[in-house]
Amino acid sequence: MIKKVIPFVHNKLKEIITTDDYVVDGTCGNGYDTLFLARLARKVYAFDINEQAIENTQERMNRNRIYNVELINDSHSNLDNYVEEDIKAAVFNLGFLPGSDERYVTKGESTIKAIKIVQEKLVQGGLICLVVYTGKFGGEEESSELLDYVATLDYDKYNVIKYCYYNKEKAPYVIIIEKQI
Repeated sequence: MIKKVIPFVHNKLKEIITTDDYVVDGTCGNGYDTLFLARLARKVYAFDINEQAIENTQERMNRNRIYNVELINDSHSNLDNYVEEDIKAAVFNLGFLPGSDERYVTKGESTIKAIKIVQEKLVQGGLICLVVYTGKFGGEEESSELLDYVATLDYDKYNVIKYCYYNKEKAPYVIIIEKQI
């Protein structure tokens, strides 16, 4: 059975993350990915520029008695100011918090900066997972910038895949970057 994009990403992350690992949720939103990661990893660094997203994620962590998450109300492009450890995985569910102020939307430039920082901290065999939404405001532009960037990654250092539905216009898709072993 073909998995939808989020279950596909979660399955890939579940394959590699252990309770010894540090991970990043680059866009915590309502905290669903953060909660998923927290149940697998030693510690999650969860970022969002939208204060409402941080509050929503904190509520979700409290309800689930999760204490291994550090919530950071800042751009994922500044993660090197907060994360010192090597990273096993990072997930970026791009776009904006549904039902909130659309001014808080991800942009290609800051996302690529965050990806580059994660690449430097990523352990061999680690993953960067990007869920890309082209139907949102600015989504086509961000998608184009991300695809242009990942196409330049050295094949001897990184494997890059794109997982998408070709028969559904404006459907979200996934980019996974794996640091080679």
